Amino acid sequence: MNGRRNVLIFKTVVDTRNGADVARLLKLIPGSADLQPLVRKSFAKTVYDPKTKRDYWIAGNDVHIACLMITGIAFDEVPKIRALIDRPGEFTFDLAALVSHAARITGGRAHLI
Repeated sequence: MNGRRNVLIFKTVVDTRNGADVARLLKLIPGSADLQPLVRKSFAKTVYDPKTKRDYWIAGNDVHIACLMITGIAFDEVPKIRALIDRPGEFTFDLAALVSHAARITGGRAHLI
């Protein structure tokens, strides 16, 4: 699936002390029940939802949980986009590089929101 299209990358950061914000964030992520025990711990995880064609990159520590939701990517593009992550379990990358990489992989435009 390499047609020209827009890929949107949404970035959200919530304070782990705000239970309502954490609950709202986790509600959006498929299989988030697995993430609940990780709140307030150091973790990094990726989850792909084939129904919505969204890839979620979630990382947290004792203070914040950050989530990148990458929309409009096909199943076969997921590993190519995830190749940007330096080490499994830890997300170290530049957001501008992610936007550029997603556009290159999909053959479309990517936007950080």
